[in-house]
Amino acid sequence: VSFWVVREILHAQTLKIRAEVLSHYIKTAKKLYELNNLHALMAVVSGLQSAPIFRLTKTWALLSRKDKATFEKLEYVMSKEDNYKRLRDYISSLKMTPCIPYLGIYLSDLTYIDSAYPSTGSILESEQRTNSMNNILRIISDLQQSCEYDIPLLPHVQKYLNSVQYIEELQKFVEDDNYKLSLKIEPGTSTPHSAASREDLVGSEVGASPQSGRKNVVAEGALLPPTPPSPRNLIPHGHRKCHSLGYNFIHKMNTTEFKSATFPNAGPRHLLDDSVMEPHVPSRGQAESSTLSSGISIGSSDGSELSEETSWPAFERNRLYHSLGPGTRVSRNGYRGHMKASSSLESEDLAVHLYPGAVTIQGVLRRKTLLKEGKKPTVASWTKYWVALCGTQLFYYAAKSLKATERKHFKSTPSKNVSVVGWMVMMADDPEHPDLFLLTDSEKGNSYKFQAGNRMNAMLWFKHLSAACQSNRQQVRA
Repeated sequence: VSFWVVREILHAQTLKIRAEVLSHYIKTAKKLYELNNLHALMAVVSGLQSAPIFRLTKTWALLSRKDKATFEKLEYVMSKEDNYKRLRDYISSLKMTPCIPYLGIYLSDLTYIDSAYPSTGSILESEQRTNSMNNILRIISDLQQSCEYDIPLLPHVQKYLNSVQYIEELQKFVEDDNYKLSLKIEPGTSTPHSAASREDLVGSEVGASPQSGRKNVVAEGALLPPTPPSPRNLIPHGHRKCHSLGYNFIHKMNTTEFKSATFPNAGPRHLLDDSVMEPHVPSRGQAESSTLSSGISIGSSDGSELSEETSWPAFERNRLYHSLGPGTRVSRNGYRGHMKASSSLESEDLAVHLYPGAVTIQGVLRRKTLLKEGKKPTVASWTKYWVALCGTQLFYYAAKSLKATERKHFKSTPSKNVSVVGWMVMMADDPEHPDLFLLTDSEKGNSYKFQAGNRMNAMLWFKHLSAACQSNRQQVRA
């Protein structure tokens, strides 16, 4: 559907017709929203946000104010911020109303549940895994029961839609052709924005609304401010930035190796067809951790890249631009090259010398003291840290400012560090705040509550802290 939207807009012969087609698809997206067909709505919005369409500033400038406002509203609802919180809230508000949800949300949830709670392969699975899986399946089942539409069938429309063919093997070539056609329609400039989609642009001009940036473009002579796109959003191959069940999530996850019965660990496997892929072997001496768009970084014990990547939103304003579906299998070398050349300051902040050992997982956490030496503190408040787990040592890096969200916003030397051997970590039983987990030192009577921003981040911290707490436990008991 996303390719169809892009193709129809780009094949319009004149600027006026192209603007009319763009306006028609915004109206189509609005109708899908009214019908609660959120899956198709996501596909249409993704096509309009893709690089070949988003860069057509002259076409966007001809849209009416009403169409621009409609598109901004749809973008707001379908935003990926905070793990699709607005979209999830909207789906929850639909009580027994026909709705086709965006399936990428639930497929993502199932994938990460399998990663956080690997299958044992036995009849008796862990209660946490079973309950989490069943909750998602129950939601999908409820939506299936209420999904009854009374829409008249139009044969000529069905015939036209069925004529649109999509061949997955030709996806990369279609992407390249679309982008070349877009460049032919409106030749690019030397700024990085000419090759960026709506999601690549990281500036205030697009942070508030997608149209405000375009207004500035037209007013200032079709030149955007030279703010480069975030390196973690760059696509090494192809130009599409769509997510109708398909591209960016697999771009990050198709080399993921899951240690479970569902995803056997015979080697890196493709997420959809379970085919074995060529493993990436980092060269000797590389000590890199995979920094995620969520603000969480996961590394292996030997300092090389751990084949367990995720991309969930960080606490506050970090966003993810990944989704589920078929995607081009690409090596990580190109992506890693962008990361290295992007910012010397960021690479310096993430350098290994900041940490005494290999980092297992790191990211922004908020901490609140529940018990200190067995007593409740007089005043308990949330404090933001950059937290890094190195083996069994937990390092806290204090924030330089209240709005700290990235590694460079925190101090380079730890303010405190503790050993978590023999400690106990558990997920907080709070339905209203699923991103909380508890870390307790029963020997000294200390207990802390952590907020990870969303449940999946919390489960990743829970998983790695559990392993650290249990390591060397036999020696401690002895």
